[in-house]
Amino acid sequence: MDASASLNSPAAIRMLIRSGDYHGQTNNLALEFLKIQLVMLPKHEALPLLSFCVQNPTFGHLIDINEHPGKCDLPSLGENINPITDVALFHLYQQGQEVACRSLSEADWHTDFVLFAFASDCHVKHALKKLNAFCKVSTVKAEALPRSPIEEVKLPSYWLEQSLPTDGDIDTWLHEIRDLPYLKHAKVEQGKIRVPSPMTWQRLISVLRPSTCILSAPEHHLVSDIALRAGN
Repeated sequence: MDASASLNSPAAIRMLIRSGDYHGQTNNLALEFLKIQLVMLPKHEALPLLSFCVQNPTFGHLIDINEHPGKCDLPSLGENINPITDVALFHLYQQGQEVACRSLSEADWHTDFVLFAFASDCHVKHALKKLNAFCKVSTVKAEALPRSPIEEVKLPSYWLEQSLPTDGDIDTWLHEIRDLPYLKHAKVEQGKIRVPSPMTWQRLISVLRPSTCILSAPEHHLVSDIALRAGN
């Protein structure tokens, strides 16, 4: 398979990774398709993570969970998807501490694992780049805001803030991106666009400290077949 000619097709990207012919990042590939952050952990430790994300929607936009613990599939993301082999790089944690960073094999999957699929925050970054090109501004900063504690977890919420020109047609840009994950919470206030940006998964896992956890590595997302609708 010609790798250079196949990096715009989600199915082709997954097959290249699965076969070992592509090991690079995926956040800049197939930009019109939803990228997925994968999180795997034992069933008995899944509820705190799920509760935290439900109460903190700007942290993780949940797309799907495997139907039965131990069943490693997410059919809603597309056809012929293997979450274990279709991502090139994972971080492995024990008790909240990273112990390895590598690709996975079927032997790494536990029969009691719950598999979470979250929308990657790479779409926030792409949208801000688009805004920058559209409005020709470049000021971006992070601002720490309080977050409601869940299961005694206290993490700040980060908002990316970017100044807007007085003559920019911001409504057009907002209409295009409003339905993208995370960006439903975008706000325009006093000439600035504020977009929520989540804390890193690595930071959350270090606080929750599950006995075992596997995360897809930053920038190494599962490329789904879910199209980001044009005009949203």
